[in-house]
Amino acid sequence: MTKIVPFAPQEMSLLRDLDEVIQAHVERVAQFQRDRETPVVSPEAVDLLLRTMISLLSEIIFEGRGRKWALVGENCFDIGGCIDIEEAKTEARAKFLIFESRFGLFLALDRAPFIGRARDSCWADITSLGNLGQLAFSPYAIPKSMWNRKGKVPIRPGHAVGELMRYWNLLREDGDSLVDFGELQVSWPLGTPLETLLPAMSETLETFYRIAYELYRLERQSSKRE
Repeated sequence: MTKIVPFAPQEMSLLRDLDEVIQAHVERVAQFQRDRETPVVSPEAVDLLLRTMISLLSEIIFEGRGRKWALVGENCFDIGGCIDIEEAKTEARAKFLIFESRFGLFLALDRAPFIGRARDSCWADITSLGNLGQLAFSPYAIPKSMWNRKGKVPIRPGHAVGELMRYWNLLREDGDSLVDFGELQVSWPLGTPLETLLPAMSETLETFYRIAYELYRLERQSSKRE
């Protein structure tokens, strides 16, 4: 994989290029909604999209406010972009996206079997994410055995914690391994000012770390007992 290197400050104006990226993204979304076909994106537009997202995320990570998160991958998909990040100690996986009409930080709940044993402080952290942006829970896949009972698990702003626990309990009742459970999502409108967006993203990553560390701690405790 090509090493991910953000633009240095002298090479770009983050705000200027971010405006260009947002405008182009909004136009592609409108084109997709109109034509129902994925727009063709030039290599130059893809490069600008991903490099601008990396530079935006790097404002947090490389300034030391992002704990031990590191950039590990990049991807342009249909009408959006994604930067993958990973936390060194817990190996927690997260990603920064531009999708639909929003920016978003997503945390994979890889150690979902331990959610039921999480301390109150962890649940407080999950709930607090709703104060930083629009909070949602999204499952990775809904088992066929649950289709008739549950249908689609909706992403409803304001109901993320309830949806997480409802889905977790249903899977437990079915004896599911919870290996591909789902993710927490915190998102912001594309027009959010940088002076608002960057601190919110920074605090979201700090909170993601605490949530990931709690599940990591419980996994280690469980391993020592075995």
